[in-house]
Amino acid sequence: MEVMVAALLLSFTLVSILVLFINSLLMNQSNRNLTTAVAHGQLVMERIRDTSFSSVAGRINNATWNYNTGDIQANLNSAPLVNETVVAAMPNGIGDPLDVTVTVSWDNQTTSPLMRRRSIVLRTQLTEY
Repeated sequence: MEVMVAALLLSFTLVSILVLFINSLLMNQSNRNLTTAVAHGQLVMERIRDTSFSSVAGRINNATWNYNTGDIQANLNSAPLVNETVVAAMPNGIGDPLDVTVTVSWDNQTTSPLMRRRSIVLRTQLTEY
């Protein structure tokens, strides 16, 4: 009887540790994806910042900085996330200062039951002066 109780306690402890280990692996992947998404958004923000103020609005309207999974490797020199999209927008229209947002969206996991669409929005204001 005592051996069975000890075995039950040991198995419960081992299963709990295994669950914690698996959760930490999933969180590690999620955080790595978030870091990559922020880096991609920052790269696009830097490209927008390096463009003359007078041409930023036109280039955003022409979707110059909008990328999908296939474009990210070529344009950002970085491996894309699963189903990643990067979209630059001007939510308040043209003005000075110009409000600019870059939204990066991706699928967080590659396995169906755990797949979750994630996104992050970076915002800034640009001014001519």
